[in-house]
Amino acid sequence: MDMLTLICAVVALVIFLVLWILFIVFPYDYSWILRRSDTEKIELIPGPKTVPFFGNILKFNVPGDQIINVIVQLHKEYSPVFRIWILGFPEVFITDPDDIETILSSRSHIKKSVDYLLLDPWLGEGLLTSSGSKWQEHRKILTPTFHFKILEEYVQVFNSNSQVLVQKLQECVGQPFVDINSLITMCTLDIICETAMGISVHAQRGGQVEYIKAVKRISELFIHRQMSPWLHRRFIFKLTPSGLEQARVLKTLHGFTEKVIWERRAEHRASTQSDLRTVSAEQTGKKKHMNFLDLLIDVSEEEGLLTDTDIREQVDTFMFEVKILRINVIIP
Repeated sequence: MDMLTLICAVVALVIFLVLWILFIVFPYDYSWILRRSDTEKIELIPGPKTVPFFGNILKFNVPGDQIINVIVQLHKEYSPVFRIWILGFPEVFITDPDDIETILSSRSHIKKSVDYLLLDPWLGEGLLTSSGSKWQEHRKILTPTFHFKILEEYVQVFNSNSQVLVQKLQECVGQPFVDINSLITMCTLDIICETAMGISVHAQRGGQVEYIKAVKRISELFIHRQMSPWLHRRFIFKLTPSGLEQARVLKTLHGFTEKVIWERRAEHRASTQSDLRTVSAEQTGKKKHMNFLDLLIDVSEEEGLLTDTDIREQVDTFMFEVKILRINVIIP
């Protein structure tokens, strides 16, 4: 084999590997790269200098708990809007409240980015990850559950769990430094579990350790996978130690939620048959408190619009959003 043939073979191999990485390993749509106008528009957005092929991904080669610091620094340098490139794929960060409101209030621009595909194993097609007709249908069903009158009923839950938080903070008096992130997270988990599922996990007092650890761990695995594009393809991720661990964690998470749904549905049917709610209302003079899960089961039983899987996806979505927002909250 002469030198020219060898060089051509190496070049062909490199091109094949690059294409394989772009179109097989990473679940991105790179067809837009061929449209120069799109690239030029994105480059008009401020952002850090890029490295060929890698873009800005090397900036995020830091421990997981330091990723947020990198984003905060980029925000300080390029806000209110900035972009980064991850292996040829752009991501735009919007920080101005008015811009965010415009996007979040839109009922047409609801298709999520490819990053949300990583949440499918846990959240399925909940309100956060779904789009199209399913999003429209479930949004219509869920909107009444956030009526102010219903939210007012949760004030007692907020108060009781906040009092536990105050007690925990009092125990820290005199210490030179206190990391309140874990304390706030546990309080938030107590509140969301009681308001969303109607159960008290007593996270602040060390209860339901296995479930709480699973919520924390699945969030960490999501961030790890999000910042490792070579793990984005599901068939590749499943073969890795992180993928195997995620499968075990999901059994705990889904098993817990499904058990609560099954128990709540059984209670709902029993109370409907014996008309216990009416009797209770007459005896106590007030309507029984309804949590988010009870309201979803009511819709499911009366209108048949939600399956157990649909309900689990919506409840799990709440758990994810509470946990991930506690991890990623930015305090300027």
